[in-house]
Amino acid sequence: MKKRTIVILSILLLLIPTIFVVLKGMLVTYSVVSKEEKRFCPPSPTDIVQPKDRKLIKTGDLSFECRNLNVTRSEIETTVNQYGGFIAKERLYYGYNKETSNQELTIRVPSESFDALVADLSKGAQRVDKRSIEIEDVTDQYLDTETRLAVKRQLESRYRELLSEAQNVTDILGIEEQLAILREDIESAEGKLKRLDDQITLSTLDVTFYVRLNESPEFARHFRNGVGNGWENLIWFFVALLNIWPFILIVIVLIGGCRFRQKRNIK
Repeated sequence: MKKRTIVILSILLLLIPTIFVVLKGMLVTYSVVSKEEKRFCPPSPTDIVQPKDRKLIKTGDLSFECRNLNVTRSEIETTVNQYGGFIAKERLYYGYNKETSNQELTIRVPSESFDALVADLSKGAQRVDKRSIEIEDVTDQYLDTETRLAVKRQLESRYRELLSEAQNVTDILGIEEQLAILREDIESAEGKLKRLDDQITLSTLDVTFYVRLNESPEFARHFRNGVGNGWENLIWFFVALLNIWPFILIVIVLIGGCRFRQKRNIK
């Protein structure tokens, strides 16, 4: 019994170094594999660097009252030129019932000067009726279009290589057809990027300014508005009567019948 125990212990003592070496090798292998997996695994969403320069499109709408259209137009043009912008479109027209003379300007200005321009134009206004600014983030749209364009350009280069290697007419015609489709897609994407670049680089501001014409005293204005409102209410009154004429006819017949009975009873 003692001999058997001594043999077992001896075997265990001999196996311990071997087991230690095997375990050490497994640990080293696991460490190497873990490092390689970490090296080749894709970055997590938090590791992806976000673009520093966001692609923003700024647009605005400004409406105000002024004292003189020509003077205000000249001042606006001077201010716009100072900020490196230009007037893309303008329109002159009369307001409701010719009570005001209005002028509209569409201004394009570098995006970095947009806020300062809106602030300066608002300062010179006699009364600001409306001021709104909208910012649209087109970063994802821009990057997606840019990526698709790069892929289509690479595919176009590959098709041109295949075209140079084509041996028969069928292959040449098929490749040329694919190249025509790709070229159309590429030009469309390039045009879209150009439009986005233009809107991102130059912001758009619609400015409307006006002067009041023949401004009458407050009592006269209220009197004129009262006459106009009264006339409109009278028209709507007759329209309402036309809509309920059957009920009016029934009431008239009932009243006439009652009076006729009363006269017969008296007789």
